[in-house]
Amino acid sequence: MYSTISCPEWGPWQLLPATDEVYDPRHHFAVDLELMSDNNRVLDGLLQVSMKSWSLNEPREIDGLLRAINDVLHPEDREPGQSFDVSEIKSRIAAFVHEVEVAVTRRRLTPSGNGKHSSNGGPAIAVYALADAHRDAGWVVT
Repeated sequence: MYSTISCPEWGPWQLLPATDEVYDPRHHFAVDLELMSDNNRVLDGLLQVSMKSWSLNEPREIDGLLRAINDVLHPEDREPGQSFDVSEIKSRIAAFVHEVEVAVTRRRLTPSGNGKHSSNGGPAIAVYALADAHRDAGWVVT
């Protein structure tokens, strides 16, 4: 399993599959996806982030978080007023992670990393391009 999954459209946000969170490492701020049980809670989470001083002048923070939540949980699948329980949320996160893993395994993703260490001395991360029904995303997995 990957430690993190992200893509450029998510801005700074990364999925942390082990904790079911979307995390912004620049601000050390996590959003617990298990709390996103209905559309009101998704909206509340977005509003909470929008009120943080570091997001006030960065609309990409909110846009990236919304895209991450949408890509992982597909909240549009809910009927109006319907909630997801924690097991359904965990299932959707696992399905998303599995989709990325299968894509990597089947080489539907093309590695663009060089397998070496990054310039800051840390391990290199693999960057992949995944074509889906809506867009091409440069998924970053570590």
